[in-house]
Amino acid sequence: MERIPKCLDDMELVPLELWRSINHNVIEAGITGFARNDEDSISFKIKIKHDDLTNGYVLEGYSATLLHVGEISHQYVNGVDTALIEDAIKKFDWQKITPVMLKEQPEAAKMMDRLLELHGTNDQRGMDIAMLLVMKYFVGTPLGLVFDFPESKKNYETSLFIDLNGNGHDLNLKDAYRLLCGRGVARSVTPDGKSDTLCWMTMENGKVVKVDDFNVVKCISALPFHQPRSVLQLAEDIAEMTAGNQCFGKFRIDSSTFHAYYEPDPLNGTIALRDLKQNKLNLLDLKRNPDLINALPRKKNDRGRQLGL
Repeated sequence: MERIPKCLDDMELVPLELWRSINHNVIEAGITGFARNDEDSISFKIKIKHDDLTNGYVLEGYSATLLHVGEISHQYVNGVDTALIEDAIKKFDWQKITPVMLKEQPEAAKMMDRLLELHGTNDQRGMDIAMLLVMKYFVGTPLGLVFDFPESKKNYETSLFIDLNGNGHDLNLKDAYRLLCGRGVARSVTPDGKSDTLCWMTMENGKVVKVDDFNVVKCISALPFHQPRSVLQLAEDIAEMTAGNQCFGKFRIDSSTFHAYYEPDPLNGTIALRDLKQNKLNLLDLKRNPDLINALPRKKNDRGRQLGL
């Protein structure tokens, strides 16, 4: 039992201070929690079982579930543009607002009233959009506890089980999020971390898998960046990619420029591109059809290809 609290703290699941307040008589029922990353929420449940042979507890790992709603197709409902409601929701940090605090924050309370009015309409579109907004912005927050979520919530969830063995292949909650987003993290091929050869931990069919390393430098160099990468930028890219992070860049194909995210794609042994709405991009398609570039979502201050910005 002594090693479990430290492991959970290292994996960014349960801080040591919080562990001390947990009733150990119920830990076999599963310790659950939530975390948020921007518009995504990730829930986890830690699996600890009693070992009758040693009369102690064994930490097997934890399950992580990502809730990703993504872009919502907005509508005019009863004369109201629901996109404006989402824009208003984004102005608040809902992780810091409890039901009790709504009395002291009238603007936040008004926002909740607008959301509930949208959900209470007789228009099914309004009800659906309201529920998507709740799932996108309130799951994992104090106010999320006041909502009942439909079965359709499962359609937006992706789950993964992470084994914890106390070695270099253990994945913390941030790593789990990276895998659930379709990325991966680089690790030494040996669990003790002594080998200089790398492998990638990624997700396939709901399970953590290890795949061979790929030439990250070559893949990054092949991307059509707007300007050539400096040695420092390339080193930063390598560090971010091997950590499983997503980066943002500006690219050029012929005379057309666009902004996109780029990230490690270990299953395919490459660096993948995503547009500003997180849709995967195919470089070959963009090169063959410039109209696809013109149709990409743009940054608000990106005035297009004519100015070469």
